[in-house]
Amino acid sequence: MSAPATTAEKEYTGGCHCARFRYAFTHAPFAQGETAVEACNCSICDAKGAIWALVPEDKFRLTKGALGELTLYEFHKRVYKHYFCPTCGVALVLGVPSKREVHVNVRATDGVDVGKLKVTVFDGKNLL
Repeated sequence: MSAPATTAEKEYTGGCHCARFRYAFTHAPFAQGETAVEACNCSICDAKGAIWALVPEDKFRLTKGALGELTLYEFHKRVYKHYFCPTCGVALVLGVPSKREVHVNVRATDGVDVGKLKVTVFDGKNLL
């Protein structure tokens, strides 16, 4: 039996509503439900309605604006670093420094039909 074929990564772009910040990242395809993304049920993510794609730090970059220009909100004992646009308020990325990955808000990603995503729930509500 042969090994399953690996899914090639795709480049995605996105940004906030006012276009002050833009980003690009590579990830396995998820726009048609090929790869799961996460909806966290913690109080902050639930209120934002964000859906997250987990991306290694080295596969994500801001293409317009700088990380230091985003507003930072630290959550859950300051472990989770939520970055959002200070002008329009759109949540863009969630950083988890100890894991060397970022979570990119798929709702702010260009051309993604949220209705076609394979969404799993991350139980952030019950993190210790």
